[in-house]
Amino acid sequence: MIDIKKFYLYFILLIVPIGLKAQDTAFINKLWIYKLNTFGNNALKQSDYSTAACCFERYVKLQPENENGYFCLGESYKYLRDYKKAEEAYFKAYEKSGQKNLEALYNHALMLKMNGDYKEAKKKFSEVLNELKKSKKYQELKKNVKAELSACDSTFKWVDSPKKILISHLDTNINKIYFEHSPVSINDSTFIYTSLRTNKKEYIYDNDTANIPLKKFYKAFWNKDKWVFEGEFNDIPVNKEGYNISNGAFSPDGKRFYFTRCKINWQNKIICAIYVSKIDEEGKWSEPVMLDEKINNPKYTSTMPTVGTESQKGNDVLYFISDNPKGKGKFDIWYSVYDKVKKTYSVPHNAGSKINTKENELSPYYDNETHTLYFSSDGLPGIGGMDVFRSIGDLNKYSPPENVGLPINSSADDIYYSESKNRENGFIVSNRKGGTFLKNETCCDDIYSFKRIEYINLDLKGIVKEKQDSISNFVKLIDSANISIYIKGNNNSENILIKNLTSNKNGSFSTKLETNYEYIFIISKDGYFNNKFELTTKNCNISQTFKKEVELTPIPEKPIIIKNIYYDFDEAKFISSSTSVIDTTILTLLNENPDLIVEISSHTDSKGSYKYNMTLSQRRAESVVNYLTSKGISKDRLIAKGYGESKPIAPNETPDGKDYPEGREKNRRTEFRVIGKLKNDKEPVIEYKE
Repeated sequence: MIDIKKFYLYFILLIVPIGLKAQDTAFINKLWIYKLNTFGNNALKQSDYSTAACCFERYVKLQPENENGYFCLGESYKYLRDYKKAEEAYFKAYEKSGQKNLEALYNHALMLKMNGDYKEAKKKFSEVLNELKKSKKYQELKKNVKAELSACDSTFKWVDSPKKILISHLDTNINKIYFEHSPVSINDSTFIYTSLRTNKKEYIYDNDTANIPLKKFYKAFWNKDKWVFEGEFNDIPVNKEGYNISNGAFSPDGKRFYFTRCKINWQNKIICAIYVSKIDEEGKWSEPVMLDEKINNPKYTSTMPTVGTESQKGNDVLYFISDNPKGKGKFDIWYSVYDKVKKTYSVPHNAGSKINTKENELSPYYDNETHTLYFSSDGLPGIGGMDVFRSIGDLNKYSPPENVGLPINSSADDIYYSESKNRENGFIVSNRKGGTFLKNETCCDDIYSFKRIEYINLDLKGIVKEKQDSISNFVKLIDSANISIYIKGNNNSENILIKNLTSNKNGSFSTKLETNYEYIFIISKDGYFNNKFELTTKNCNISQTFKKEVELTPIPEKPIIIKNIYYDFDEAKFISSSTSVIDTTILTLLNENPDLIVEISSHTDSKGSYKYNMTLSQRRAESVVNYLTSKGISKDRLIAKGYGESKPIAPNETPDGKDYPEGREKNRRTEFRVIGKLKNDKEPVIEYKE
């Protein structure tokens, strides 16, 4: 099998050999048959697909019935991204095998899909699956075929309902005949990108490293309704002779610029590493520095950085691509948290199996406003090869990835999704039909711009205020309240924290929302009980602003009576009907305020001895605590206290010494009061004691 990792490095990170010199073609034409086969297979192993294609074209001409020759020819065309020729070669291999080579038929179906013939592709995938059902072998292939059939069904839906987005190919002023990559918006009228910046038809070799043209960063600006080439990007000293430069990303505060430098070493291995340049107080950018070996493990490639902000603590998070074998697949998305105080990066962690598959994930882009990670994958059900997906979350917690659909995605490879500052426009890199090409119409990556024709802009504007009592008309607005925003988990899965906001001095807060999600907002501040509300953006098909007023109730210093908790005479355990009272009062409050520590207290009237009443009330308080712990509340948050008859709230007797039943009933009560909170390390801190 071909090393797909090396394939993607050549196509996405550097360049691929795209042809042979005339004398080399003449040399291949003189080779004997067995030499052609050997030479071609060696070229495939070395990712020299042009040479391989030339060898196997000659080979099948001399051996027209050879199944393996056509299959290898199909492999060569596939990695040259000549999907039409690959489609034909794979089908020839299937025919020559007597319709037994199901891998050839599977690849033929894949190429039909890459050429946009989804109906015929589904038909062929179904044929493969029907044959595979007869065999206990090929379990992995069977799984892949089922995934592709599901993808075809999804594609039919996307074809029937494409999103209202205008896709525009940037002309030859920007796109040349080779590869353009990694567009990055500086502002709404300027972007930088990577290119070889030539229309000269160079014919190069893997081993001819001295003559490989190198990629650099260039700048373009918006002028008279089109993007215009401005020149080499020199604002930051990123371009360097001898290296391929690509994959730029600014930190959220704009003070750091990350990018990739790649070079082929003496072992003919591509080495890519992430560098960073920083801006000083005078506005001057520093010489780039390669990040340490935690990020740039010298054994593996690290590339394609993007930067977001962690929702929990507000730290910057560097996301990047690596082929580290400890990942989930071939290329995975990893992340490292940047400590702004210590100016250090944490040991990288894998972004998790929600995002990463056993195949390839590439070109992450993090939208910090909505906490959405965009990335390309060929391991998730898609329209073509690499498709763009989005998922809300950060670090290793995300919502299920969603294919962004047509027309951002196409039947070809679609990578390097990014958005402009206004979020209505952006860029995509693709080898779809209609680009500037050299050898075949899907060979080469070009930059496309996109514009949302009907952009759905969803905003939330909220105010946090103190809940008014029944007497006062004064409205107190609460500043510095924390607003935690979650995406609601599906099928009982955990909710995903995506952002923390703080209300301003007027009690106001605002945020942007994405369509088709269910949000949970939890509002908290010291000295108040938490409050929360839910909001859905599903079925939102017009731009709108949601408005919400949130009231926070102050935590009282005095105990709060929980009414209607009853006990049988002389018994510590409360009666079964009292459970619903506890569930809807103190249990709900403890679940909504997970850091509060409360005292559960029980009281009696004055009947019986003082000692007896103290013991009975303690046991009753403990019965409530035991019930709450059985419902999942930590024991660290609960203190049981029996006060017996020592804290009456009503007389047990009338002034003339007669029994007063109404008063005794009020005294037989269960209460709670907040006495502390859990610290960040979950250690209890008792803030108040009588």
